Amino acid sequence: NSKIKHIVCSSEWLKSKTIESELFKNHSISLIPPALDLNEWFPVDKIQARKILKLPLDKKILLFMSTNGNKDLRKGYQFIKSLFKGFLSKNENTIILNIGQNTDSDFGSKIININKTFNGDSTGLKLIYSSADLLLAPSLMEAFGQVAIEAASCGTPTIAFKSTGLEDTIDHKKTGYLSNYMDQKDFEEGIKWILEEQSKDKTIFMDKCKKFVLEKFSSQIIAKKYIDIYKSVLKNKL
Repeated sequence: NSKIKHIVCSSEWLKSKTIESELFKNHSISLIPPALDLNEWFPVDKIQARKILKLPLDKKILLFMSTNGNKDLRKGYQFIKSLFKGFLSKNENTIILNIGQNTDSDFGSKIININKTFNGDSTGLKLIYSSADLLLAPSLMEAFGQVAIEAASCGTPTIAFKSTGLEDTIDHKKTGYLSNYMDQKDFEEGIKWILEEQSKDKTIFMDKCKKFVLEKFSSQIIAKKYIDIYKSVLKNKL
């Protein structure tokens, strides 16, 4: 389309797919991720968050979030389910907090379900992210990873697969862990590594996560990137 002046992609993965596209490959293409308003997104005290949500105070909580819960295979729930036979069976003090409209009740006390529809409400989501020790995001297809930067703004690390848009939202072994694609063993190794690091220092990821979001996804940073593109498009038009 000759009217298209500039294409903006939200992740490196999406940009690479756009460059490969016959429809868009000859256009100007930039990478600008979604912004996060850090006046709205910040950590809540973990103990306080758990008390409000009525979650156990003495457990390691691994968070999984999907609007369609265990029904959406693209979100990788099959890799969460495999944890119950592997990692979770060997770690009695660790449980899954499963959030979404379709939840799972097959694993008794090892899983807590919160039947919730996501509406972008930072107040409720901040409590959920802050209550968790780790966000599990084993998506097989993801253009970006909004949940990962929201979790990071609350000081919570994320584990996800490489080769998805989530790669842009995690600084490997600093704000989380990037596992080999669809590799259950490496996924479990990543969980183990993060929890071991937290056992040495429970706040080890907090400052790194917040700094990462501030420097890459804050509203001020993203707004400037868009302003620069608008200026460039207008300049070339004139």
